[in-house]
Amino acid sequence: MKTKNYLLYFTLLYLLVTNSTFAQLKVFSNNKVQVGPLWTTTAPTEQFYLNGGTYINCFPATSGLSIVNYNNTLASGATFDEPAILPQWANSAWLGTPTRQFFRVYSRELYSSGLLLVSDSNLKTNIVPIPSDSAISKITRMKGYNYDYKLTYADSLSDSKKLRLIEDNKNQIGLLAQDLKNIVPEA
Repeated sequence: MKTKNYLLYFTLLYLLVTNSTFAQLKVFSNNKVQVGPLWTTTAPTEQFYLNGGTYINCFPATSGLSIVNYNNTLASGATFDEPAILPQWANSAWLGTPTRQFFRVYSRELYSSGLLLVSDSNLKTNIVPIPSDSAISKITRMKGYNYDYKLTYADSLSDSKKLRLIEDNKNQIGLLAQDLKNIVPEA
């Protein structure tokens, strides 16, 4: 009987050790939760910490989002890894809706195959046309420039990211905000 008890205790101990070693969910004493196969030695600072890629589907939607590692390869051949949020099935995920919009979005770079800027008169009030001669005068005073962007924020980035930003921010064409402010101060 003692042998059976020892065997039972050993089996339970083995299951406890192996399950905690290979567990995918960990709750810390400060009520922080971590999900994923790689554990931090201290409790995460976030309430919920996800380690590894994931897929999110909001039923009854037929598609969802994936959060994955994305390996970037530059023209120079340098590579670096970054997290990426990807839409599933025909690129059909939205960021906000027409009635539930994000108030503000910050981004260093924005690539798009289309851009819609709403200029609907139904969304505006106190509409007054600009006299033609005034508009033409303002447009002819505007100067276009060729330029390279300064990378003032690049010091904190890895070398491979700096190379990519340097490549992407050269040979730009556009206007200068200071010039426009002098020409159209009300804009």
